[in-house]
Amino acid sequence: MGKYLYFRNKITLNDSRDSVCIPVESIRGITMEGTAKVMTINYMSAYNASGDGGSDVVCDEATFNIRKGSAFEVMKALAVAMSSGSNDGRIVVMDDETGESLSPGNILSVSNTHLVTNAMFS
Repeated sequence: MGKYLYFRNKITLNDSRDSVCIPVESIRGITMEGTAKVMTINYMSAYNASGDGGSDVVCDEATFNIRKGSAFEVMKALAVAMSSGSNDGRIVVMDDETGESLSPGNILSVSNTHLVTNAMFS
């Protein structure tokens, strides 16, 4: 059975929420943004094309907020979870609705999930 990273943000003002399960094998990179408080997981696009008629493969992303200075601990927790056994293959990175977190106190909330970003991979 494959492994999946799971993210869910809180209900917004219009009663919508975003949930995403990312197949671990589709991950293309994990990056930090300027303030070192936002981590982004880039993964192969669900649409797998840029939509502009080109042959570029685009990358979707899930972003989440972390405690400043905890990037190493969060990346280590992700690496351990992705490489170890899991009963059902689901790895909850952050569920804002239930508060479940892969690294409690370090992963604070889900920022957003985006489909088809501008990050290009060939």
